Amino acid sequence: YAAIYESTYPSDDIVRAELLTKSNEPLDVVVTVDPPAGTVHMTVGGQQLTKQLTRPLSQITHYGYGVVRTRSAFKPVAIE
Repeated sequence: YAAIYESTYPSDDIVRAELLTKSNEPLDVVVTVDPPAGTVHMTVGGQQLTKQLTRPLSQITHYGYGVVRTRSAFKPVAIE
């Protein structure tokens, strides 16, 4: 599944969607953060998720990716 959550995993406050993938098939992930609106939007594998943040976002100090119970290879994160 694809998920957006605040703080640490696992989280009780999580937005998630099932994500059907094929082995060795690349997926592009696009994440858009809107600090004034307090939202994070993610598009991946045809799924779109939006998370309303529970506290104001004044600064992005960390970003990255993570997987659970799988093997994956990642390209570098590109920030636009």
